[in-house]
Amino acid sequence: MLDRIRRWEEEILNYWSEKSVYDKVKSSLKGKPVFNFIDGPPYPTGPIHLGHSWNKTLKDIVLRFWRMRGYDVVDTPGFDMHGLPIEVQVEKKLNFKSKTDVLAYGVDKFISECKKLAFTNVKVETEQFRRLGVWMDWEKPYLTVDPTYIDGVWWTIKRMHNLGRLYQGWKVLGWCPRCQTVLAQHEYEYKQKRSPSLYFKVKLLDEDCYVVVWTTTPWTLIGNMVIAVHPDEKYVKVKANGELWILSKYQVDSGLLKELGVEKYEVVDEFPGRAIEGKKYVHPLLNEVPIHKELEEKNERCHTIITSAEYVHVDEGTGCLHVAPSFGPEDFEIGTSLGLPLITFVDGRGVFDKDGGYFEGKNVNEASELVVKVLDEKGLVVKYGTIVHEYPHCWRCKTPLIFRLTKQWFFRVKDYRDKLVKLAEETEWIPSWAKALFIDWLKNIEDWCISRQRFWGTPLPIWICEKCGYYIVVGSIKEVEELSGKRIEDPHRPFIDKIVFKCPNCGGSMKRVPDVIDVWIDSGSVIWSVLPQVKGISDYSKWETLEIVLEGKDQIRGWFSALFVLSAILFGKLPYKRVYMHGFVTDERGVAMHKSLGNVILPDEVIEKYCAEILRFYQVISTSPGEDQRFGYGLLSRARTYLTIFINTYNYLSQLAKYHKEVETDLAPEDEWLLSRINSLIEEVTKDLESYQIPDYARKLYEFLVEDVSRFYIQLVRERMRDETEAGKVLHVLKYTLDRFLRLAAPLNPMLSEKIFIKVMKKILGREEDSVHMLPWPSVDKDKVRKDLEEMFNKLREVLTAVKRLRQEVGIKARWPCRALYIEDKSLSPLREVILRAANVKEVIFETPREDKHIKTCSTTVGTVGLDVKETRELMAERLMRDISRHVRAKRKELGLRPIDRIKLYIAGEKEMLNLLNDVMDELKERCGADEVVTVRELPKVHDKVEFKGHIVQFYVEKAS
Repeated sequence: MLDRIRRWEEEILNYWSEKSVYDKVKSSLKGKPVFNFIDGPPYPTGPIHLGHSWNKTLKDIVLRFWRMRGYDVVDTPGFDMHGLPIEVQVEKKLNFKSKTDVLAYGVDKFISECKKLAFTNVKVETEQFRRLGVWMDWEKPYLTVDPTYIDGVWWTIKRMHNLGRLYQGWKVLGWCPRCQTVLAQHEYEYKQKRSPSLYFKVKLLDEDCYVVVWTTTPWTLIGNMVIAVHPDEKYVKVKANGELWILSKYQVDSGLLKELGVEKYEVVDEFPGRAIEGKKYVHPLLNEVPIHKELEEKNERCHTIITSAEYVHVDEGTGCLHVAPSFGPEDFEIGTSLGLPLITFVDGRGVFDKDGGYFEGKNVNEASELVVKVLDEKGLVVKYGTIVHEYPHCWRCKTPLIFRLTKQWFFRVKDYRDKLVKLAEETEWIPSWAKALFIDWLKNIEDWCISRQRFWGTPLPIWICEKCGYYIVVGSIKEVEELSGKRIEDPHRPFIDKIVFKCPNCGGSMKRVPDVIDVWIDSGSVIWSVLPQVKGISDYSKWETLEIVLEGKDQIRGWFSALFVLSAILFGKLPYKRVYMHGFVTDERGVAMHKSLGNVILPDEVIEKYCAEILRFYQVISTSPGEDQRFGYGLLSRARTYLTIFINTYNYLSQLAKYHKEVETDLAPEDEWLLSRINSLIEEVTKDLESYQIPDYARKLYEFLVEDVSRFYIQLVRERMRDETEAGKVLHVLKYTLDRFLRLAAPLNPMLSEKIFIKVMKKILGREEDSVHMLPWPSVDKDKVRKDLEEMFNKLREVLTAVKRLRQEVGIKARWPCRALYIEDKSLSPLREVILRAANVKEVIFETPREDKHIKTCSTTVGTVGLDVKETRELMAERLMRDISRHVRAKRKELGLRPIDRIKLYIAGEKEMLNLLNDVMDELKERCGADEVVTVRELPKVHDKVEFKGHIVQFYVEKAS
C-alpha cells in the first residue's frame, strides 16, 4: 500500500508540473482578498531535517486552506543564506579550525565557497520541500543574498540610525572564541557543561581575615576588580581551620562549611554586608598580573569590597561575589557604575594579551588550570572540583562562549521595552501560554548587538573617516554608488570593502567598518525587504501586517523577536497578528536527535521507506502546538491506518458507483446521521483552521474517516447492500460525504487527495477541474445538520461498545447474531432497526435487563445494557452461514470476481453441519452470490475450509456458467 502511495505521489508531482496546476490556482485568485504570509527562512546548510518537514507541512496546510477559501495567498518561500550557519559548514568542508585559517585562505575565495554552498543547498532543500507536496512559489523565492534584499536590510540600519537608535560602544558580550565573533543574547544556545567549581579565599588588607568566594571561571580572576556583598543581608565571621573567614550567614546555616570540608567552626561575629563596605583586600594574583598594582594606584575603588543589592544573592555561591568588569555583563554594569577601569585582557581567540601578565599567551581554559595551580601554591584554595550546569554555547559551532569586553555596534532597544510589551499584548499566540514567554523575553530585552566579526553576511553599511572619525550610514546600494562614483556589482565582502570615498566633513578617506550584520537583522527585515520582489513596491512603508507567522519555539528569542522589535520601532505597528509555535523533534524516547547518538531520522529516509503523506499526517496529528514531537518508525501505525482506510473507502465508493444507481430519497437514520456528521465536521474543522488549531483539524479528520465512516457507517450498512435500492441510498450518502471530505483532507494530504480526485471522484462527481485544489472549501448544509440525531448516535455507540465488550467476555464473534439486546435508555427506541443491524441481534428490548444466567450486563453512561447470549439451533445455523459466507466472499475477491459475477458453491462436511446449513440455504446463496449450493461428499484437492465450534466445513468456488 505504501509503495503504491509513494508512486502516486511522484505521479501527482509530475501531473502538477505538466498541468501547471499551482500556477492556475494562483492565477484564478488574482484580485481576491489577500492573505499576507511570510515564510520564516531556513538556513540552507544541507538536507532538511524533521523540524523542517514539520514546519513546512503546517504552513502548507494553512496556505492551502486559505486558497480554497478564495484568498490570494502570499506564499513566497525564503532562505536565510548568510551568517555562521553557512560559514561553519564551509569551514568543515575546508578543514579549517579557526578564523585565522579563513584569512590565510583568502576572504574572496572563502566568500565564493559560502555562496556556492548556499545556492547549492537552496536547490536541494527546494526539491525536498516540493517532494513533501508543499505548494509555495518555488520559482521565485526570496534570498537574503540578493542585492534588492540587502537594500532593504541597509534601509533598516539607516532608519534606526535616523531615529537615534544606532550607536557604537563597549560592552561585555558572549563571544565565540572559535568563530571569533560576538553573539547577541538570542544566539546563545544553552547546554549542559562541566565547569570548574572553585572556592577560594581572599585576604583582607591589614587584617588577618579572609573573604571566601566561589567561581566557575577561574580565568576571570585575572580581571577581578572588586568583591561585592549584599548591603542588607547578614554575614558572619567564622573561625575555621584556624583562620577567620567571612561569608553569608545564609550559606553557613545551609551547611556550606561542611561541604567545604570544615567539620568544626565558631561564629565570632555577625553583621550586615554594608559593615564591610570599603574594606580593601589583597588581589590573589597581584604579583602574577602586574597591571593590578597600577590599577590600585590610579583607582581607589579597585580591590575593595563594595555592596550591591541588585546583583548579589546570598543563596548563590558564598554570598560574596567576585566581580571582573571585563568578563561578565553584570560585572560590567557594576564596574561602569563605579568608574572602574575597563581592560580587555583577552583577544578574540580567547587568549590573554600582555595585560594578562604571567598568563599572557594562554587561552582561557589553560589559564583557568594555571590560576587554580597558583592559588593552591599560595594556600588560597578552599575547595576545587567540577559542576555540571547550563551554559551558553555558540548556536552554530557549539563552542562554549566566553564573555569579554568588546566594542560593537548596537540598536538601542532596552528603553523601548514597555512599548514593546504593550504592543505584544495585541498579538494572539497558539498555544496561548507561549505569549507569556514572549512578553517575558521582551520585558528583559537588552540593546541589540548588530555587528559581527565575520565574512559571509550583509555588510554593515557604515563608512568611517580615517582622519576625523566622522561616519556615514548608507541605506541602499545606490547611495554607495552615488557617494563613491563606482558601480556595485556585488555588495558582499571583500568587494564592498574596497569602496572608499571622500569624507564630507574633512576630506579624508572613508572606509567601511569591516563587520557584517547579525543574520537576525536580515530575516527580521523580511516584511519590507521582499516588497520589491513580491509585490513590485519600492516604498518600504507600504507593507501590511501578516496574518500569521509559524515557526519553532526557539524563535521566541529569534525570528519572532527580530520581526517584532524592528517593525515596532521602525513603524510603530505589529508585524503579525498571530503566532503559531511548534516544538522540536526528538526520537521516540524524547531524546534530542544527534549523529553521535545514532538516532537521527531524515525526512528523505521516511519518504523512501514509507511515503511523504505518512510523514505529513503523523507530524501534524501527533503533536499539539508548542509541544515537542517524538518521532520514530514505531509511532507511525495510526498514520498508516488512516492512509489505508482513506484509499479503501474511496475504492469502496468507486465500486458502489460502478454497480449501483444513486437513490436520494427515503434515507435510513444512519444515512441522515452521516450527512449531519459531515456537515458538522465541515463546521468544526473550518473553525479549527480559522483559529489555527491544526492538529485538532487532523485529529477530527482521522476520527471521522476511520471511526465514523469506515468502522461504523460502512459496517452498519453492509446488510443493506443486498438490496439494490438500499445500495443506491448508501451510494448517494457516501458520494455526498466523501466529496466534501476529500476537500477537507486536501490541505493535509494534498498528493493522495489529488490522486483520489483524478482516479475516483472526478468521474463520479462529473467535475471538469484539473485538481481537487481548484475546488472551493466545502460550506455547511445547515438543513442537513441534526444535532439531536448525532447525540442519539453517540449514545448508540456507547451501547455498541458495551455489546462488543460483552461479546468478548463470552467469546461470541461480532458477526454471530444473538437473541436479544436490553437497553435501559428508552430514548434510543427510534433507532430500533439500526440497533438490530448494528448489534447483530434478533430483538431489541427497551427495559432494564432482568437477572438471568443467559443475560450478561454492562453499565454505561446511558444506563445498563444486557445481552442475551443463549444459543439456539436457529442462531447456530445463522452463525455457521455467516462464517461460511465471509470466507466465500474473501475467496471471490481472491479469484478476481466482480460483485455481479455469479458462482456455484460446493460444500462438504459433517451431517450435523450440513443440516444446519439447510435451514439457511437461501440466505447463504444470497450472501455468497451463488446460483447454486451443492453439498458433496468429496471436494477437489484444492479447496478451502471453515472451522466452526470444533467442526470443519469445506468449500470450493467456481464461476457459474
